[in-house]
Amino acid sequence: MILHEVGRDAGGFKWVRDQPGQDRRYAVDASKLMRELGWRLEHVDFEAGLRETIAWYAANRAWWKSVKAEVEARYKVWGLQISVKKSKSIRSLKSEAAG
Repeated sequence: MILHEVGRDAGGFKWVRDQPGQDRRYAVDASKLMRELGWRLEHVDFEAGLRETIAWYAANRAWWKSVKAEVEARYKVWGLQISVKKSKSIRSLKSEAAG
């Protein structure tokens, strides 16, 4: 639906392997927002809400563009750190196995 709304081909995405716990990580319990802040759903129609959200992001590029760049830079560094840790771990295991 998102690709259609932004005028892209339906195959224009990359499947990635699921990570354990991913669904729980992104699940939102809005009860505290409702109880303490009085927040209420604005849309019950998913497609209408999705279209409005996409329109908001398109109209507010200046707000999110720099934040996105900063976050992607952090992920890149984090990914490199993970790769270094993994390669050190692999070397350590090989050394132990040989020793």
